[in-house]
Amino acid sequence: MALLLLMCSRVGAQIPKFGHVKAEEISDMTNPVDPEAEAVFLYRNCSSTFQFNAEGMLVLETRMRCRLKILKEEGKDWATVAITTHYNKKNMSSDVVSGIDAVAYNLEGGKVVKTKMQDKYVVKEQTSDYSRTTKFTVPDVKVGTVVEYKYTIVSPRYYRIPTWYSQLSIPVIKSHCDITYDNDFQFSFESKGYEQQKVEKIPSHVSYSFRGKLYNADAQQLNIDAENMPAIKSEGFVSNPKTYASRVEFELRSVSVPGVFYKNLTTDWTQVKKNLGEECYFDKCLKIKNPFKAEMDAMNLMSLKSVDRADAIFKLLKSKLKWNETYALWNDDPLDAVKDGKGNNAQLNFILISMLKDAGIVCTPILVKFRSGGPLPFSYATLEQLDSFAVAFCDESGNLFFLDSSADYGGINVIPAKMLNDGILYDQSIVPNALPRYNLANIAGHKTAKTIIAMVSADGKIQGSLRNVMYGQDAMQFNKAYHAADDSASFVAKKGERDDYEITSYRVKDVEGSNVGVMENIRFTKELMVNGDRIYFNPMVFPDEHNDYFTSEVRKYPVEFPFLEGTTVSSRIVIPQDYEIEELPQNAQYTFHNGDLNVVIAITVQGNTISTTYKSEVNTVMVLPTDYAALREFWGHLLELNSLNVVLKKKANV
Repeated sequence: MALLLLMCSRVGAQIPKFGHVKAEEISDMTNPVDPEAEAVFLYRNCSSTFQFNAEGMLVLETRMRCRLKILKEEGKDWATVAITTHYNKKNMSSDVVSGIDAVAYNLEGGKVVKTKMQDKYVVKEQTSDYSRTTKFTVPDVKVGTVVEYKYTIVSPRYYRIPTWYSQLSIPVIKSHCDITYDNDFQFSFESKGYEQQKVEKIPSHVSYSFRGKLYNADAQQLNIDAENMPAIKSEGFVSNPKTYASRVEFELRSVSVPGVFYKNLTTDWTQVKKNLGEECYFDKCLKIKNPFKAEMDAMNLMSLKSVDRADAIFKLLKSKLKWNETYALWNDDPLDAVKDGKGNNAQLNFILISMLKDAGIVCTPILVKFRSGGPLPFSYATLEQLDSFAVAFCDESGNLFFLDSSADYGGINVIPAKMLNDGILYDQSIVPNALPRYNLANIAGHKTAKTIIAMVSADGKIQGSLRNVMYGQDAMQFNKAYHAADDSASFVAKKGERDDYEITSYRVKDVEGSNVGVMENIRFTKELMVNGDRIYFNPMVFPDEHNDYFTSEVRKYPVEFPFLEGTTVSSRIVIPQDYEIEELPQNAQYTFHNGDLNVVIAITVQGNTISTTYKSEVNTVMVLPTDYAALREFWGHLLELNSLNVVLKKKANV
């Protein structure tokens, strides 16, 4: 016991007592981790234990203490703290936040002056059907202020232990988290991230008060310590840098207090889906009646193939109900959306499933974790990792397709980018030999095809037509931009300004509704570079890519491409009769990592016509940091091919 107390005191000594702030902490404006930081956590301390509350329910009690320093004006936002917790007004499973205490420390006349936050600065609001945010703002905060706060969360959802982040979006000088649990608990953890953190277990002791009796047991204390953690800084092509932060994730497989309480929490995706079905109204929602049966009966859908049938049903749903721009994993009553004329994606997707089933289409939810949260864990299954669901359905050959009602300009296999991540089929029996999980980011078919027919004039201009056909995600992104514009005229004007050409005629097809194929037909004029008797022009006219996203020599995080994509450019350019080709680029082809990325260009000449075929492919959604140097080299070649020039020289007089 003496050894245990010594070890615990050593850990605790790393974190100063609450309320003891020295003048030098306020006056010192240096930051050894990042001199450019707007604020810095001097310490973050979290301590969690399992206890029984007055009603005999097992709860997880977490005490949080933080001290931070404001270094720049924009860092003052860190004096506002938002605590998001589970909230369910229908039962007693809500988390309780209490013991909020916050103080600002400033230096006035060489003395430390405390400003304690009053209760009126604490605001609670329900932010979704099952979450509540407790927010407070510490007063009298300025550049140089040290802010300190603490609070306690008691959660009856003891089995869902929040991930501990040693690394945040501002530097952390000292970070400590400890969780104490009974030796009879089946408890595991996984350390992740790129910065070093120390994780160790030490012997401990716990006491439980249950129905008037005190129970003592041997226990383990898991300590997570880190020092001088740099801020998580965003890099290009990263959906959420927090995904790569140094952190520890926890799993509680079973809890046991001999003679008092036992529960097996071991779970797999089968159990998760069972819990969804029974406790989260999933099975009930999957049995709702189709509210648009009459409209569907009038559409003669059964004469169509299943994919066309599903497309028509999706368009009908989108014409009847609006998405309210929120996501959910489950809902008490999806048909409330019919009454309101709008609903979250879970409500609309349940209704979509009822419509598809009525049309004889085999379908099921596919449970999804948002892309920004990283991949689903491979070592365990948990409801906590799921954010929403899309709809999976089969055609006559057993091929899987996907829909999501939140895609206002989407359709079959065109769902929002945030949903392009790992998914779990709710009913695996809909397809033979179904996989346990699917990565929706691997959906193919997103592409753009450009066809250019143009003529170069002797006065240094190129005029012609551009037909731009977009499919899948490319079409959906175009539609969003087109409909977000003030009007079509301003959209066209900005398009010409951005790409430095004059649009003389513009037509677009299939923009309205939820179509996923869009065609632009453009007549254009573009000024070329002229130097004396020479004319220079890009044989692609409109390059596929001209941005160098990978200028940094090193990279800490993987490169995430948003989706699989392909681009083709075909051009036929007629040159003036009194000019000849002085320089013509060579054909070239480059490949990265066994075809994960490809680019090729081929240029031919027949008479006074130059024909160019260009093709680029993105066949992966992730490139690891170990392959970053090779990616930079490939991207350099791709940019070279997009910036090639044909040189024309005026013929000498005969």
